[in-house]
Amino acid sequence: MARLLGALAFAFLLTQGTQGWGQGLRVPSPEELDRIVAMQRATERAMSALPTGLGAAPRTIQCSPQQPSFDLRQFGIIQEPRRQGCDDCYIFASAGAIETTRRVFNVAAKDVKVSEQELLDCNDMGPHPAWTQLARYDCTGGFFDGPFGYADTYGVLSEGGYTTANGETRYVGQKLTCMARQPGDRVSLFSWSFVRGVLDSGSGLRRTPIAATRDLKQALCDTGGVVTAIDIAAWDRSSFQGPLIAGRPTNADSPWYSPGNGHAVQIVGWDDTYPWTDLAGKTGQGVWIIKNSWGPFWGEGGFVRIPYDHQSIGLVAAWAKADLVAALASAPPTVKTEILNAREVVRAVKRQGDPAKIIRDLEQLGRSSPLR
Repeated sequence: MARLLGALAFAFLLTQGTQGWGQGLRVPSPEELDRIVAMQRATERAMSALPTGLGAAPRTIQCSPQQPSFDLRQFGIIQEPRRQGCDDCYIFASAGAIETTRRVFNVAAKDVKVSEQELLDCNDMGPHPAWTQLARYDCTGGFFDGPFGYADTYGVLSEGGYTTANGETRYVGQKLTCMARQPGDRVSLFSWSFVRGVLDSGSGLRRTPIAATRDLKQALCDTGGVVTAIDIAAWDRSSFQGPLIAGRPTNADSPWYSPGNGHAVQIVGWDDTYPWTDLAGKTGQGVWIIKNSWGPFWGEGGFVRIPYDHQSIGLVAAWAKADLVAALASAPPTVKTEILNAREVVRAVKRQGDPAKIIRDLEQLGRSSPLR
């Protein structure tokens, strides 16, 4: 019965998704992504100049890419999938990653639903080296640098803690005027970047920036918060097999930066032994477990399994790493103050309006290391 209900929900939401919301990830062009990479590399170098003395915080999870299976849901740190109301899948995938990595790095923390509405209203306030007509960071689509950049620079309130311009404290499914700087406890990121396999060994993107299976597993173990683009062109009734969407093998030669059928999801686990047969008739084993944003009555309680190396999973995949709240709380007062002040220097630089100046100033911080 559960599988039947999931299939019926899939059929309904598939129509909603492919004709309404479902193609909201607007992957920037290679040139624009190169600028995002440049900013993130400069940020990493600047953050590496933060003062030392902060010990490692305890983690909620321990895992290794060599494990045959792994599922973040088993640790009780994945919240129920919620339903997007427009083409803002990039917001929901990012919000899920922010919530998850917060729990991974803060063992005593309780579940907090971050405000997708604040991320939708305000994510264009973050530092954006790639402004495009395709990625407007609103209900017509956007990219991960929007919500991650906002959470990294400003932090995001919990659902109910953020009040919209219309006085709502819930997600309303449309972009409204950003009501920034409201008081309250904010969930912040320490950093975010692309999964290792997306980048080449130098400073730029691979020709086809799709992270390999091993690199995605490593990022999931390291941070808990991993998001990816996925091609849903083959998401039809024939590809829906209970908790599995078999789809088609990834075509590495396709024009990956086309807006096409881009969708954003959160990766929450893997299973090397799960069998599948795809639409091309190929059989194999090994699937990703993803959290979608079409509500809890779709797929397997809002989750679904995707075969490795299918449907472009891993395309421009990114990770988010939460602030170490617990470690900061236990640090000596002088160390805590020094770290918070130094981190604020980096964030203040990223609040400037000119992306080129942001990159230059971040590079200067990384070279001169005035934060130590």
